[in-house]
Amino acid sequence: MKIGQGLYARARRSPLDGKLRPEKGLDTLKEALRRLGVEIVPTRAERAYNSGRSEQVPTGRVVGIRGKRIRRKIGYDGMFLGFERAGADREERRPTANPRAAAPITVREALRLFWEADRYPIRGNEDWRASAALEQEARVRAATARPSPDDPPEFGPWLGALSSGRLTPDGRDDIMEELYVLFHPRRDAPEDT
Repeated sequence: MKIGQGLYARARRSPLDGKLRPEKGLDTLKEALRRLGVEIVPTRAERAYNSGRSEQVPTGRVVGIRGKRIRRKIGYDGMFLGFERAGADREERRPTANPRAAAPITVREALRLFWEADRYPIRGNEDWRASAALEQEARVRAATARPSPDDPPEFGPWLGALSSGRLTPDGRDDIMEELYVLFHPRRDAPEDT
């Protein structure tokens, strides 16, 4: 069957719908690229999935390429490969130190960071990872926290307990409840007079 301009693949009839399909599916299309002299590398989505930074499984319809530029359509039955250009062979660069982590913060600001990590919206695959990363950043920044004169006395023990990470779930919930009252008071709560 024809899979592109001047490209043909061995095909079989699908037992599901009786249509012709390449024997190896998408791997056939990637093999055709290799035979054209294109270097195939993992895409950003594949690297993220393989390293555990994402739980989103790549479909395989996007191919990372290096070197030659591809302008042709390669595919079958209305399904075509997409291409993602990859840069030179190098590791993804991550900053070694967070520039914000070096500056000291107040205990109130450190508690706010823990609160923001706790209230991060949990809507999709990456949200729990983002929330854990925010909490880890809060722990790092809490090491530089300095008390201010107007801090209530309970701020120090709360920050120490949250920073240690050895809290029981009930103890953490109690502290977070107090932080929610402090940083995000409910609008329908009666005001003290």
